[in-house]
Amino acid sequence: MKKAPAILLLSLVAAISVPTQNLEAQSPKPPKPDDPVVTVDQILSQYLRAVGGKAAFEKLKSRVMKGTYVLPTKGYTTTVEVYAKAPDKYAFLFTGKHSTAARGFNGTIGWSRDYSEQGLRVLTGAELIADKRDADFYKETRLRDLYPTMVLKGKAKVDELDAYLIEATPAGGRAEMLYFEVKTGLLIRRDTALYYSRPNVEVYYANYKEVDGVRLPSTIRIVHRDTTFMAIFAFDEIKHNVNIDDAKFEKPLDK
Repeated sequence: MKKAPAILLLSLVAAISVPTQNLEAQSPKPPKPDDPVVTVDQILSQYLRAVGGKAAFEKLKSRVMKGTYVLPTKGYTTTVEVYAKAPDKYAFLFTGKHSTAARGFNGTIGWSRDYSEQGLRVLTGAELIADKRDADFYKETRLRDLYPTMVLKGKAKVDELDAYLIEATPAGGRAEMLYFEVKTGLLIRRDTALYYSRPNVEVYYANYKEVDGVRLPSTIRIVHRDTTFMAIFAFDEIKHNVNIDDAKFEKPLDK
C-alpha cells in the first residue's frame, strides 16, 4: 500500500488558515450574491461570521477529532485521530491496524512519520513554516495575518457552486487559491502545495457541522490533479476543551 499522505490532514484541520485583522470590529457590509463588486475583507468577514465568529473560537482551547481515512480507488480504509491545542500545537495519527503514519508540531518542532524509507523525520525549511502556519489553532479568525497578500481573482465554480476566488500568499511561501462559497460564505476549496514536489493539490471542504458554537468541515476530500490519487477524511466525532497532555505533540522516540 502506498504511504498515507500525512501532511494532507494538516491542511484539512488546519486547512483554513487565513487571518482577518479583527475584521469583526471593522464589520464591513457582507457581500450579496449579485453584488457587482466585493472586496477581500468583505469575503473574509462573511466567512468569519459563517463559521461562528471570533468570540466563539476564543472560547475554545483544544480540539479532538476522530474519524476515517479512505482511499476510494484502493479500497483502503483506516481510522484517524487529530489533536489540536492553542495556540499552535497539533498531532494526528492513523490508528487502524498496521497504520503507523503520524505528524505533529509542538509549537517549535515539526515532525512526520510515514511509510516511506524516510520514516520518522524532523521538518525543516518551507515544510516546517507551512506546518507552523497550519497549526495555528485560531487560523479561521486570522487569515489576514497568515496570508499578508490576498488578491480577489473573481468568481469560479466549485462542484456547481458559485465561489469567490482569492489568491492568498503567506510570507515567504507559495500562493494558494481559496474558494469561498458566495451563498454561505464558507471555505469550500483550497488549492495548495501540500507536498512541495506536488503543487497541484485540491482540498475540498464539505458537510460543515456546528460544534460548540463554531462550524467545521466534517468531510475533506483531497485530489491530486496530476494523478488519480484521491483521499477522503470523514470525521464523526469532534470535541472541544478536552484535556490533552502536551506529550501528545512531541516527536516519537521510535524510528
